[in-house]
Amino acid sequence: MQVVASGVSREHRMGDAETGPKHPREGVDEKTKPNVSEQTAEFASGDLETGSSGMEETIAPSSPETGHVGFADTIDPAATDKALTYSQFALDIALKLRAQDRLPNEHISLSSAYETAAAALKQAGDLRRSRDYTLKDLEHRQALRDQNPEDILFMQSIAKAYGELGELSMQLNETEKARTYFESGMQIRRDWVNKQADNPHAWDEFAGALGTISELALHYGEIDSAIKYADESLHTLVELEQQAPKDEEDKRWSQGTWKNLRRNLALKSMVSGYLRLVNGRAKEAQSYDQDAIQHLQKRAELAKEDMGLQDHLRSAHYEFGNVLSKLNKPIEAMKHYQLALKIRQEVAKDRKSPRKQLRFVLALARGGDIARASRAVGILDKRYAKLGSDTRVYLACCESICAQTVAKGTSPDKLSQKAQAQCKIHRDKAVSLLRRALLAGFNSYYVLRHDPDLEHLQGSEDFEELIQLAEQGKLKPPPKSEAAKKQ
Repeated sequence: MQVVASGVSREHRMGDAETGPKHPREGVDEKTKPNVSEQTAEFASGDLETGSSGMEETIAPSSPETGHVGFADTIDPAATDKALTYSQFALDIALKLRAQDRLPNEHISLSSAYETAAAALKQAGDLRRSRDYTLKDLEHRQALRDQNPEDILFMQSIAKAYGELGELSMQLNETEKARTYFESGMQIRRDWVNKQADNPHAWDEFAGALGTISELALHYGEIDSAIKYADESLHTLVELEQQAPKDEEDKRWSQGTWKNLRRNLALKSMVSGYLRLVNGRAKEAQSYDQDAIQHLQKRAELAKEDMGLQDHLRSAHYEFGNVLSKLNKPIEAMKHYQLALKIRQEVAKDRKSPRKQLRFVLALARGGDIARASRAVGILDKRYAKLGSDTRVYLACCESICAQTVAKGTSPDKLSQKAQAQCKIHRDKAVSLLRRALLAGFNSYYVLRHDPDLEHLQGSEDFEELIQLAEQGKLKPPPKSEAAKKQ
């Protein structure tokens, strides 16, 4: 599943290293972190597979193409306050020197000072002031570009500032502003590629910018535009591959742009495939996921210890399983779900984070272990109660898959009473989790209506009513007594 805008693309965007819109920060401090003692004995030591707690992580912005809520190491408040004080002091001095006409290289000095102060404000959680300072930074970068119109470095600098403005606007839930900023940055990167066609970094950044615009288009339900930009992003990297070293043993494959090229090609392929899948074009999606698996396997052969690559390979198998399921090939689909689950278990031994646990639970559900998956949903719902809205979407998807597995494509009236009751329990949990996600601000309605992981709910009266109420701003929490029952 992919989650967009309030957490762009669960399978492909969450925690990935690419650039683009980020999930709004939802602070988790020492007072609000989940209490490990509240977890059941089976998972009391933390990670669902390895026993790692994952409690050392705090919610933070995620990264583009691939996936949802991001996570980062715990921020030291004292260090943040010190950085903010020093950066503000440096900016004040620079402004005073300019007022006295004693500031050499005025635009460079002020751009640097505003950038540093904006970063400190962002770290401190003051996103609006951080964006204001970034706008000031952008003014000075543009002035430098006007003085040096052919200088590529200043062009890069402006594109970077637009990207930061877009990310801050996403975190402030101002998606229209974010879209404007990201589109401006994308156009600058397009000009950069035209000026430096032999620069692989320029191609790579342009591809990332196109991917970000695609995600925003999906957020607004503009599926044709989303596919158009995703395909251009993919084709940009395909063209870049033509410049790549021909010898697989060339040491450049372990450096910079080339090191991540096949990974990025795979992620772009998965996104193009996913967009076709939610657009009802599963047959077309098939070749994109096959390409993604091929790219990741090639890269994994050269970097066997890279757990990140293994995790992406798991995602590719999972997505391909969804495609095959849509094509009514359940045996082949299960083969890829099981491969995803196997890789997930291996990755979980080395990578300990909430997002990995959420993805593992999805793989459990698709792999048919619904009792264990549903039990884990309850544990993770408590453990990560303070994380982003898309965490609830992950868990809702898991319960939806569990209900779908119990139903086995049979109408409810033809199920046994026990199966009907079990299916209803999973379904009710999924709807409750979705309600909480929507109340917490999740607003990628197109994704909810079309993602294959929520297929069991889609089209039903209560599911559609829930989304319509959210779209109209009329969704309200259930009565306290009812909410208490569902916790």
